[in-house]
Amino acid sequence: MSDEETVAQVGSWVPEIYYDVIARVTPGCVTLAGIGGLAVLGGFAAVPPLAKWKDMSLTVGSLTVLAIIGTGYVLGHLITPFGRPAFRTLAYLQKGHAGHSERHLFQAHSTVMVKAISSVPMDLLPTGVNGIAHIVRTGMIRPEDNYQLDHFLHEYIRLMCPQALGVITKMRAELSCCRNLTAASVALVAMAGIAWVFRPHCWLAIPLGLLLLVLAMSAATYRQAAYYERIISFLYLIHRTATTTTTPPSVDARGDKTGTQAEQAHGTLRPG
Repeated sequence: MSDEETVAQVGSWVPEIYYDVIARVTPGCVTLAGIGGLAVLGGFAAVPPLAKWKDMSLTVGSLTVLAIIGTGYVLGHLITPFGRPAFRTLAYLQKGHAGHSERHLFQAHSTVMVKAISSVPMDLLPTGVNGIAHIVRTGMIRPEDNYQLDHFLHEYIRLMCPQALGVITKMRAELSCCRNLTAASVALVAMAGIAWVFRPHCWLAIPLGLLLLVLAMSAATYRQAAYYERIISFLYLIHRTATTTTTPPSVDARGDKTGTQAEQAHGTLRPG
């Protein structure tokens, strides 16, 4: 394997590693810190004295940090399946603002989404993805198709516009992080309520958990709108590029090539 191929292969891992750090490690470590705080408040654990931390060797300290990151990564994986449902349920309880914003964007720009899906041969679509096949057949997007449409559009943009991969991966990771933090906040509030029953002085963890929940919900709502708006922008860019590159130049009454309207508008045509 040449040096260029090695660099390219290592570079392809960067988005996945970046996604794991933001979307899984961060909410997992926050959850771990919340559990540790509850354990200290409840008297189930104690914080070691500062002198013990100073006497810790570099090796032990490094292993401790790696153990915390690894545990946070595992907790992040366990939280991830509940991130989206928790966010959508709480958004529905808040009069469905976040859910309506996603649905409104999908419906308002359904034309370019249907064109993107229709450009993929049906035999290449997974047989289990019924929502995507339904969109191709009817040209309509149902609310229950949003989950499958989300994953399809991400993969479509990744293949059709590779230069957008870094931006889309970053924004998708941020959205997943905020959703996972929402689920983690719900779990921490529930654990704080249980701890309060047995340790009355643990009531302080409940308002802190609720504050984290409000902040996570607000961030997830904002990140979701920004992510889907960027997805739609890239879809229009791909569609515009495909249109300008595949449309042959037209011929006027004098027999001169006039080119596409987009080229005329930008003044990119040379004289015939």
